[in-house]
Amino acid sequence: KLQNALSAAIANKATIYIPAGSVCRYTQTLVLHPSTNLVGEGHATSVLLYCGTGDAVRVDTPNSDNEGHVIRDLTIRPCTEGTGTYGLHLKITNGSYAYFSIDGVRIDGFGARALWMANSVNRQDGFFLGRISRSIFKNGILGQKIGDSITFADVKVWGKNNVDLSGMP
Repeated sequence: KLQNALSAAIANKATIYIPAGSVCRYTQTLVLHPSTNLVGEGHATSVLLYCGTGDAVRVDTPNSDNEGHVIRDLTIRPCTEGTGTYGLHLKITNGSYAYFSIDGVRIDGFGARALWMANSVNRQDGFFLGRISRSIFKNGILGQKIGDSITFADVKVWGKNNVDLSGMP
């Protein structure tokens, strides 16, 4: 059901809504595209439970200008502590990624890190004008070539890794 909702939302650049009291269990990486939002009713009541081995949620950037993405008010956690790779993987493979918002999100106990902002495009401004707020990340944040103008506000990072944000090498 979740994958069908995701496919329809991506086709229509719509919002995937996780209602309060929902625990959505799945095994394949949810692949979002910019302009497809993932929204719950609070990280204590809207839960994505990932039982696979890769990334729980990945945002791909297929266009030269990717923007307008929102993930908010939900929890992403593995079925078993320490499994899966990344809870949320923001992946730039083309252009840049801007005007994104991660708000009120809790990501717990994945094998690598909670959040990976990966920029494989060799430009400094890959990620910019984004906001990460009111969120909790267990096992750290890794950002590679993230650019500037990204706001972190009221964010808690804890567990086996810390925050590692890098610019251009």
